[in-house]
Amino acid sequence: FADVNRDTSVDISKLYGTMLADRSPEKLQPGDNVEISLDKVTGTITTMHTKGLVLVQVNLRSQQEIETIFDFDSGFLSFMGYRQLGDAKSSLSISENSLRLRNIGDKRYLLLFDDKARGATALKVKILSSGALVYEKPLSTGREGQ
Repeated sequence: FADVNRDTSVDISKLYGTMLADRSPEKLQPGDNVEISLDKVTGTITTMHTKGLVLVQVNLRSQQEIETIFDFDSGFLSFMGYRQLGDAKSSLSISENSLRLRNIGDKRYLLLFDDKARGATALKVKILSSGALVYEKPLSTGREGQ
């Protein structure tokens, strides 16, 4: 800092740490967005992407327990992690090609996938209530031709 900044009015005697070039990831680009408005569940599911990553925002509300299933091709997507926003109970189970969330109430999640595809990849979402399919839709990661 002292080598490039000749301003002597700045006291750097107690400054310590490391300075690095900004290597923050590219901005997230929109993918798909679905609004769900059913008797048993309401909310939104949104996909976004940046180079090599897909982020899925899940905001769902239900009075009864629901199971939300994300099916994907493990040759193109692999699950990296998730974060539950809020403190209500829920459960998560993962297999090679699928991720399952069980919850009740107002839930918000962030799901992160490693994206190995060169273009848009399908991510199929299914919602079950009492074991019965109440919603099903393929979502796009949004990486058309990239």
